[in-house]
Amino acid sequence: MEFTGRGWSAKDILHMKRCLNLAEKGKYQVGDNPMVGSVWLKGDEIISEGFHKKFGADHAEVDAWKKAGQPSTFNEGTIYVSLEPCNHHGKTPPCSDLLIRLRPKRIVIGSTDPDIRVAGKGIKRLSDSGIEVLSGCLDRENRWLNRHYFTQRECHRPFVTLKWAETLEGKVGQSQAKPQSRLIISGQAALVYGHRLRAEHQAILVGGGTILADNPKLNLRNFTGNSPKVLVWWKRPSPEQTFLFQTNLEFKEIVHASLKDAWPEIIEYAGNSLLVEGGPKTQTQFIEMGLWDEIHRIVSQNPQHPGDIAAPTLPDNAQLVDSIPIGSDIVYIYHPKK
Repeated sequence: MEFTGRGWSAKDILHMKRCLNLAEKGKYQVGDNPMVGSVWLKGDEIISEGFHKKFGADHAEVDAWKKAGQPSTFNEGTIYVSLEPCNHHGKTPPCSDLLIRLRPKRIVIGSTDPDIRVAGKGIKRLSDSGIEVLSGCLDRENRWLNRHYFTQRECHRPFVTLKWAETLEGKVGQSQAKPQSRLIISGQAALVYGHRLRAEHQAILVGGGTILADNPKLNLRNFTGNSPKVLVWWKRPSPEQTFLFQTNLEFKEIVHASLKDAWPEIIEYAGNSLLVEGGPKTQTQFIEMGLWDEIHRIVSQNPQHPGDIAAPTLPDNAQLVDSIPIGSDIVYIYHPKK
């Protein structure tokens, strides 16, 4: 048998990759739940596949079980699942109960679930029942796919993505701007990209200055998915705030002079992921406090924009990990250096 990596066979890696591909189909729909996929084998034959389709729907293991015809036993089979089966009652019953009834010969798991209600308890219960359980297959890849979920469960804060668009000259806007005269920097393809980012996050944050200058809609118009909740951060009370910002989205306004003071309310509201689309002053506070996990810097390649407000300065520990040409723009993606 061919082994790859940490003792995992090529077969295990192949089927776990399939689990991750299935899991990603639930993107934009699972809310603060993880994306999870499952593959069921009898010998070398795949007999069923499943994934978590949307928040509140069947978990991947149950979805695969139903597609397999709801067998009463699976005692000669192998079940692959990208995240540890749950061991608690939530919107659905524990998946570990189902798997113990089915008694597969072997269960291969991608990652241990960091949720304190699970956190190895599902693996222990399955193992104690006499099922062979192996965990850690493509763990790094699964943690990356579910980085929002893992960050929130392990760090007790949302995964924070900073996103801004700037001109070729490094400007993000015009001083004294009004909504009707705001600077349009990105092309249509980059606008679609930005809306996809919105769909990937549970909440979006802008500062009061952005509301006054742009009065943005902050919803999804160029991408299919769920619009994020909106958090508007005012550094001081504004008499204009209640009538300027009109939206049908779920939103919350907070008033704090500093990010340090605002952060507890942001954590409480944002869920597992926060997209910061505020102006340079807002972005800079996140950068200075080190509260960022990913930066998407969209740079227009057209040299005709008349902006005069400088873009945020990239943090010293920002490492460029990708650059993506999109229409008339280039998206630069940065992660913190490890």
